[in-house]
Amino acid sequence: MPEVMKTACAEYEVKFGIKISMSLESVPLGTAGPIKLAESILRENNESGLFFVFNSDVICEYPLD
Repeated sequence: MPEVMKTACAEYEVKFGIKISMSLESVPLGTAGPIKLAESILRENNESGLFFVFNSDVICEYPLD
């Protein structure tokens, strides 16, 4: 249900003043496949190389301070 996720993420972008990027697999790529698929997004303007990965089937609050 990618449209549901896109809608929810768009709401969070506005609510928290952040940018959320996502990619949609045309074929299942396994656990790390989507990270490789999004490599160019993760590296873009990312001098530190730091990024977070969350599985979309688990929702909870993370202390990312």
